[in-house]
Amino acid sequence: MSGTEKTVGQVCLGWWNRWIDGQDGAARATVARLRRVSSPLDAVLVPAVLDLNRRLAAHGFDLRTRPDRLALIAVALAACKHSKGRRGAAQFGRPSDQPVVSPLRFNALVRETDPDRLRQPLVRALGQVKGAVDVAALGSDLFYWGDKVRTQWAFDYYGAGDALTEQELESESCAIFCNCIT
Repeated sequence: MSGTEKTVGQVCLGWWNRWIDGQDGAARATVARLRRVSSPLDAVLVPAVLDLNRRLAAHGFDLRTRPDRLALIAVALAACKHSKGRRGAAQFGRPSDQPVVSPLRFNALVRETDPDRLRQPLVRALGQVKGAVDVAALGSDLFYWGDKVRTQWAFDYYGAGDALTEQELESESCAIFCNCIT
């Protein structure tokens, strides 16, 4: 990769730093407008969203033919409050035994393939974690949203990426088995 090429995540993070995390009136107005978006067209009418696509297109990731995907990325990033953190699904899942986003909601979220129908439940889930997700990772995940990303989200959410000890596996198996009996 040459010095001028960027990943989708890097482009999204740069856009987020300017239009969402910025301290000026334009950033506050952008966030306010993106919170009220109800369709991909509403999003495309926000000048900052056009800037996001211009930035993406400059690096070979043009979304002019996918306004639903562009709207999803912009609206989701507008719901983020932190640029660094754990990946979204890991934040939704279980850093403890009580996931922030219920398994039922998460499963519905990760099964959704339509970017327009994914937008509202994703923003709701981001609100539940107070927007504390890795912005670059989220932008990239939403750009490439498909079976591979959704599967990775499932692993992240359920903590399957974190190796369980044999004792933890046995206790979880016992808990599941004991709940089935009672």
